[in-house]
Amino acid sequence: MPLAYLCHTNTITMSFFNFFKKKPLQNPQKTVLPDLPALNAWGIFFQQGNFNLYSRFAGSLPGESANTIYLKSYPELPQLERVHYADWLYIAFNGIFLQRWDSADGSLTSLIFVDVDKVSIKEVKTNIYSNNWSAYMQGEALVFTFNGDAKEVVTVTLADLK
Repeated sequence: MPLAYLCHTNTITMSFFNFFKKKPLQNPQKTVLPDLPALNAWGIFFQQGNFNLYSRFAGSLPGESANTIYLKSYPELPQLERVHYADWLYIAFNGIFLQRWDSADGSLTSLIFVDVDKVSIKEVKTNIYSNNWSAYMQGEALVFTFNGDAKEVVTVTLADLK
């Protein structure tokens, strides 16, 4: 047999056996939890009494300064979860007003009130065609201005929230 054939056969045989040869165990790297990035960490968004509202970054629109967030609460309000909200809130009447995004681009929103004492949610106004809001107190009423294509103004009193 030619020497070149024997060398080639031995190389194939050695490669075959090397493939099935037991490999030395490698020690896995230890994971240190504080060193991991907090990509999906929940932070405190609002606290009052025994009510806690937590937020997590959901995204932002290109060219917009507004971020969207996810919310969850304790005590739990399932209606808050799995929905986008603006990182905007207004505190009044023993609760908070939130801006819920009903469309992906924030062009359709809703005004939501979370009653901290009753741990309940009320939709105050839906189908708002703007995510540019402002709010201020005027006497006993809270006035919201929605600056969309058609400027809207909504006045809310404590009686409206019951």
